[in-house]
Amino acid sequence: IYGMHYCFNVVTALEGVGEAVLIRALEPIEGLDLMHQRRGTSSNLCKGPANLVKAMGMHKGMNCWSLTESDLFILPAENTNLKIVTTTRIGLTQGADLPYRFYISGNKFVSRK
Repeated sequence: IYGMHYCFNVVTALEGVGEAVLIRALEPIEGLDLMHQRRGTSSNLCKGPANLVKAMGMHKGMNCWSLTESDLFILPAENTNLKIVTTTRIGLTQGADLPYRFYISGNKFVSRK
């Protein structure tokens, strides 16, 4: 982000096709002490792309890691009865009107409502 921070993007298409998902926030459930240490705070540990990456200990060397061939992976939700909200994107000018932002309704870990 502006050359100061990294983001966690999951590429969802073949090389050369511009398709990816930006993970903006997550609900931390394990490793909270380590996340607090990395962030230097106990609030908003993983709210916002840069905070999430810092709390998780992600770094530039992880660029191009595979979710199928590395220690990095995404687990499915335990609760599959969730209400997903679809809104327009935030923090950009081009395509800001497109409904490409998804989050769990009422979730307190959403980066921005």
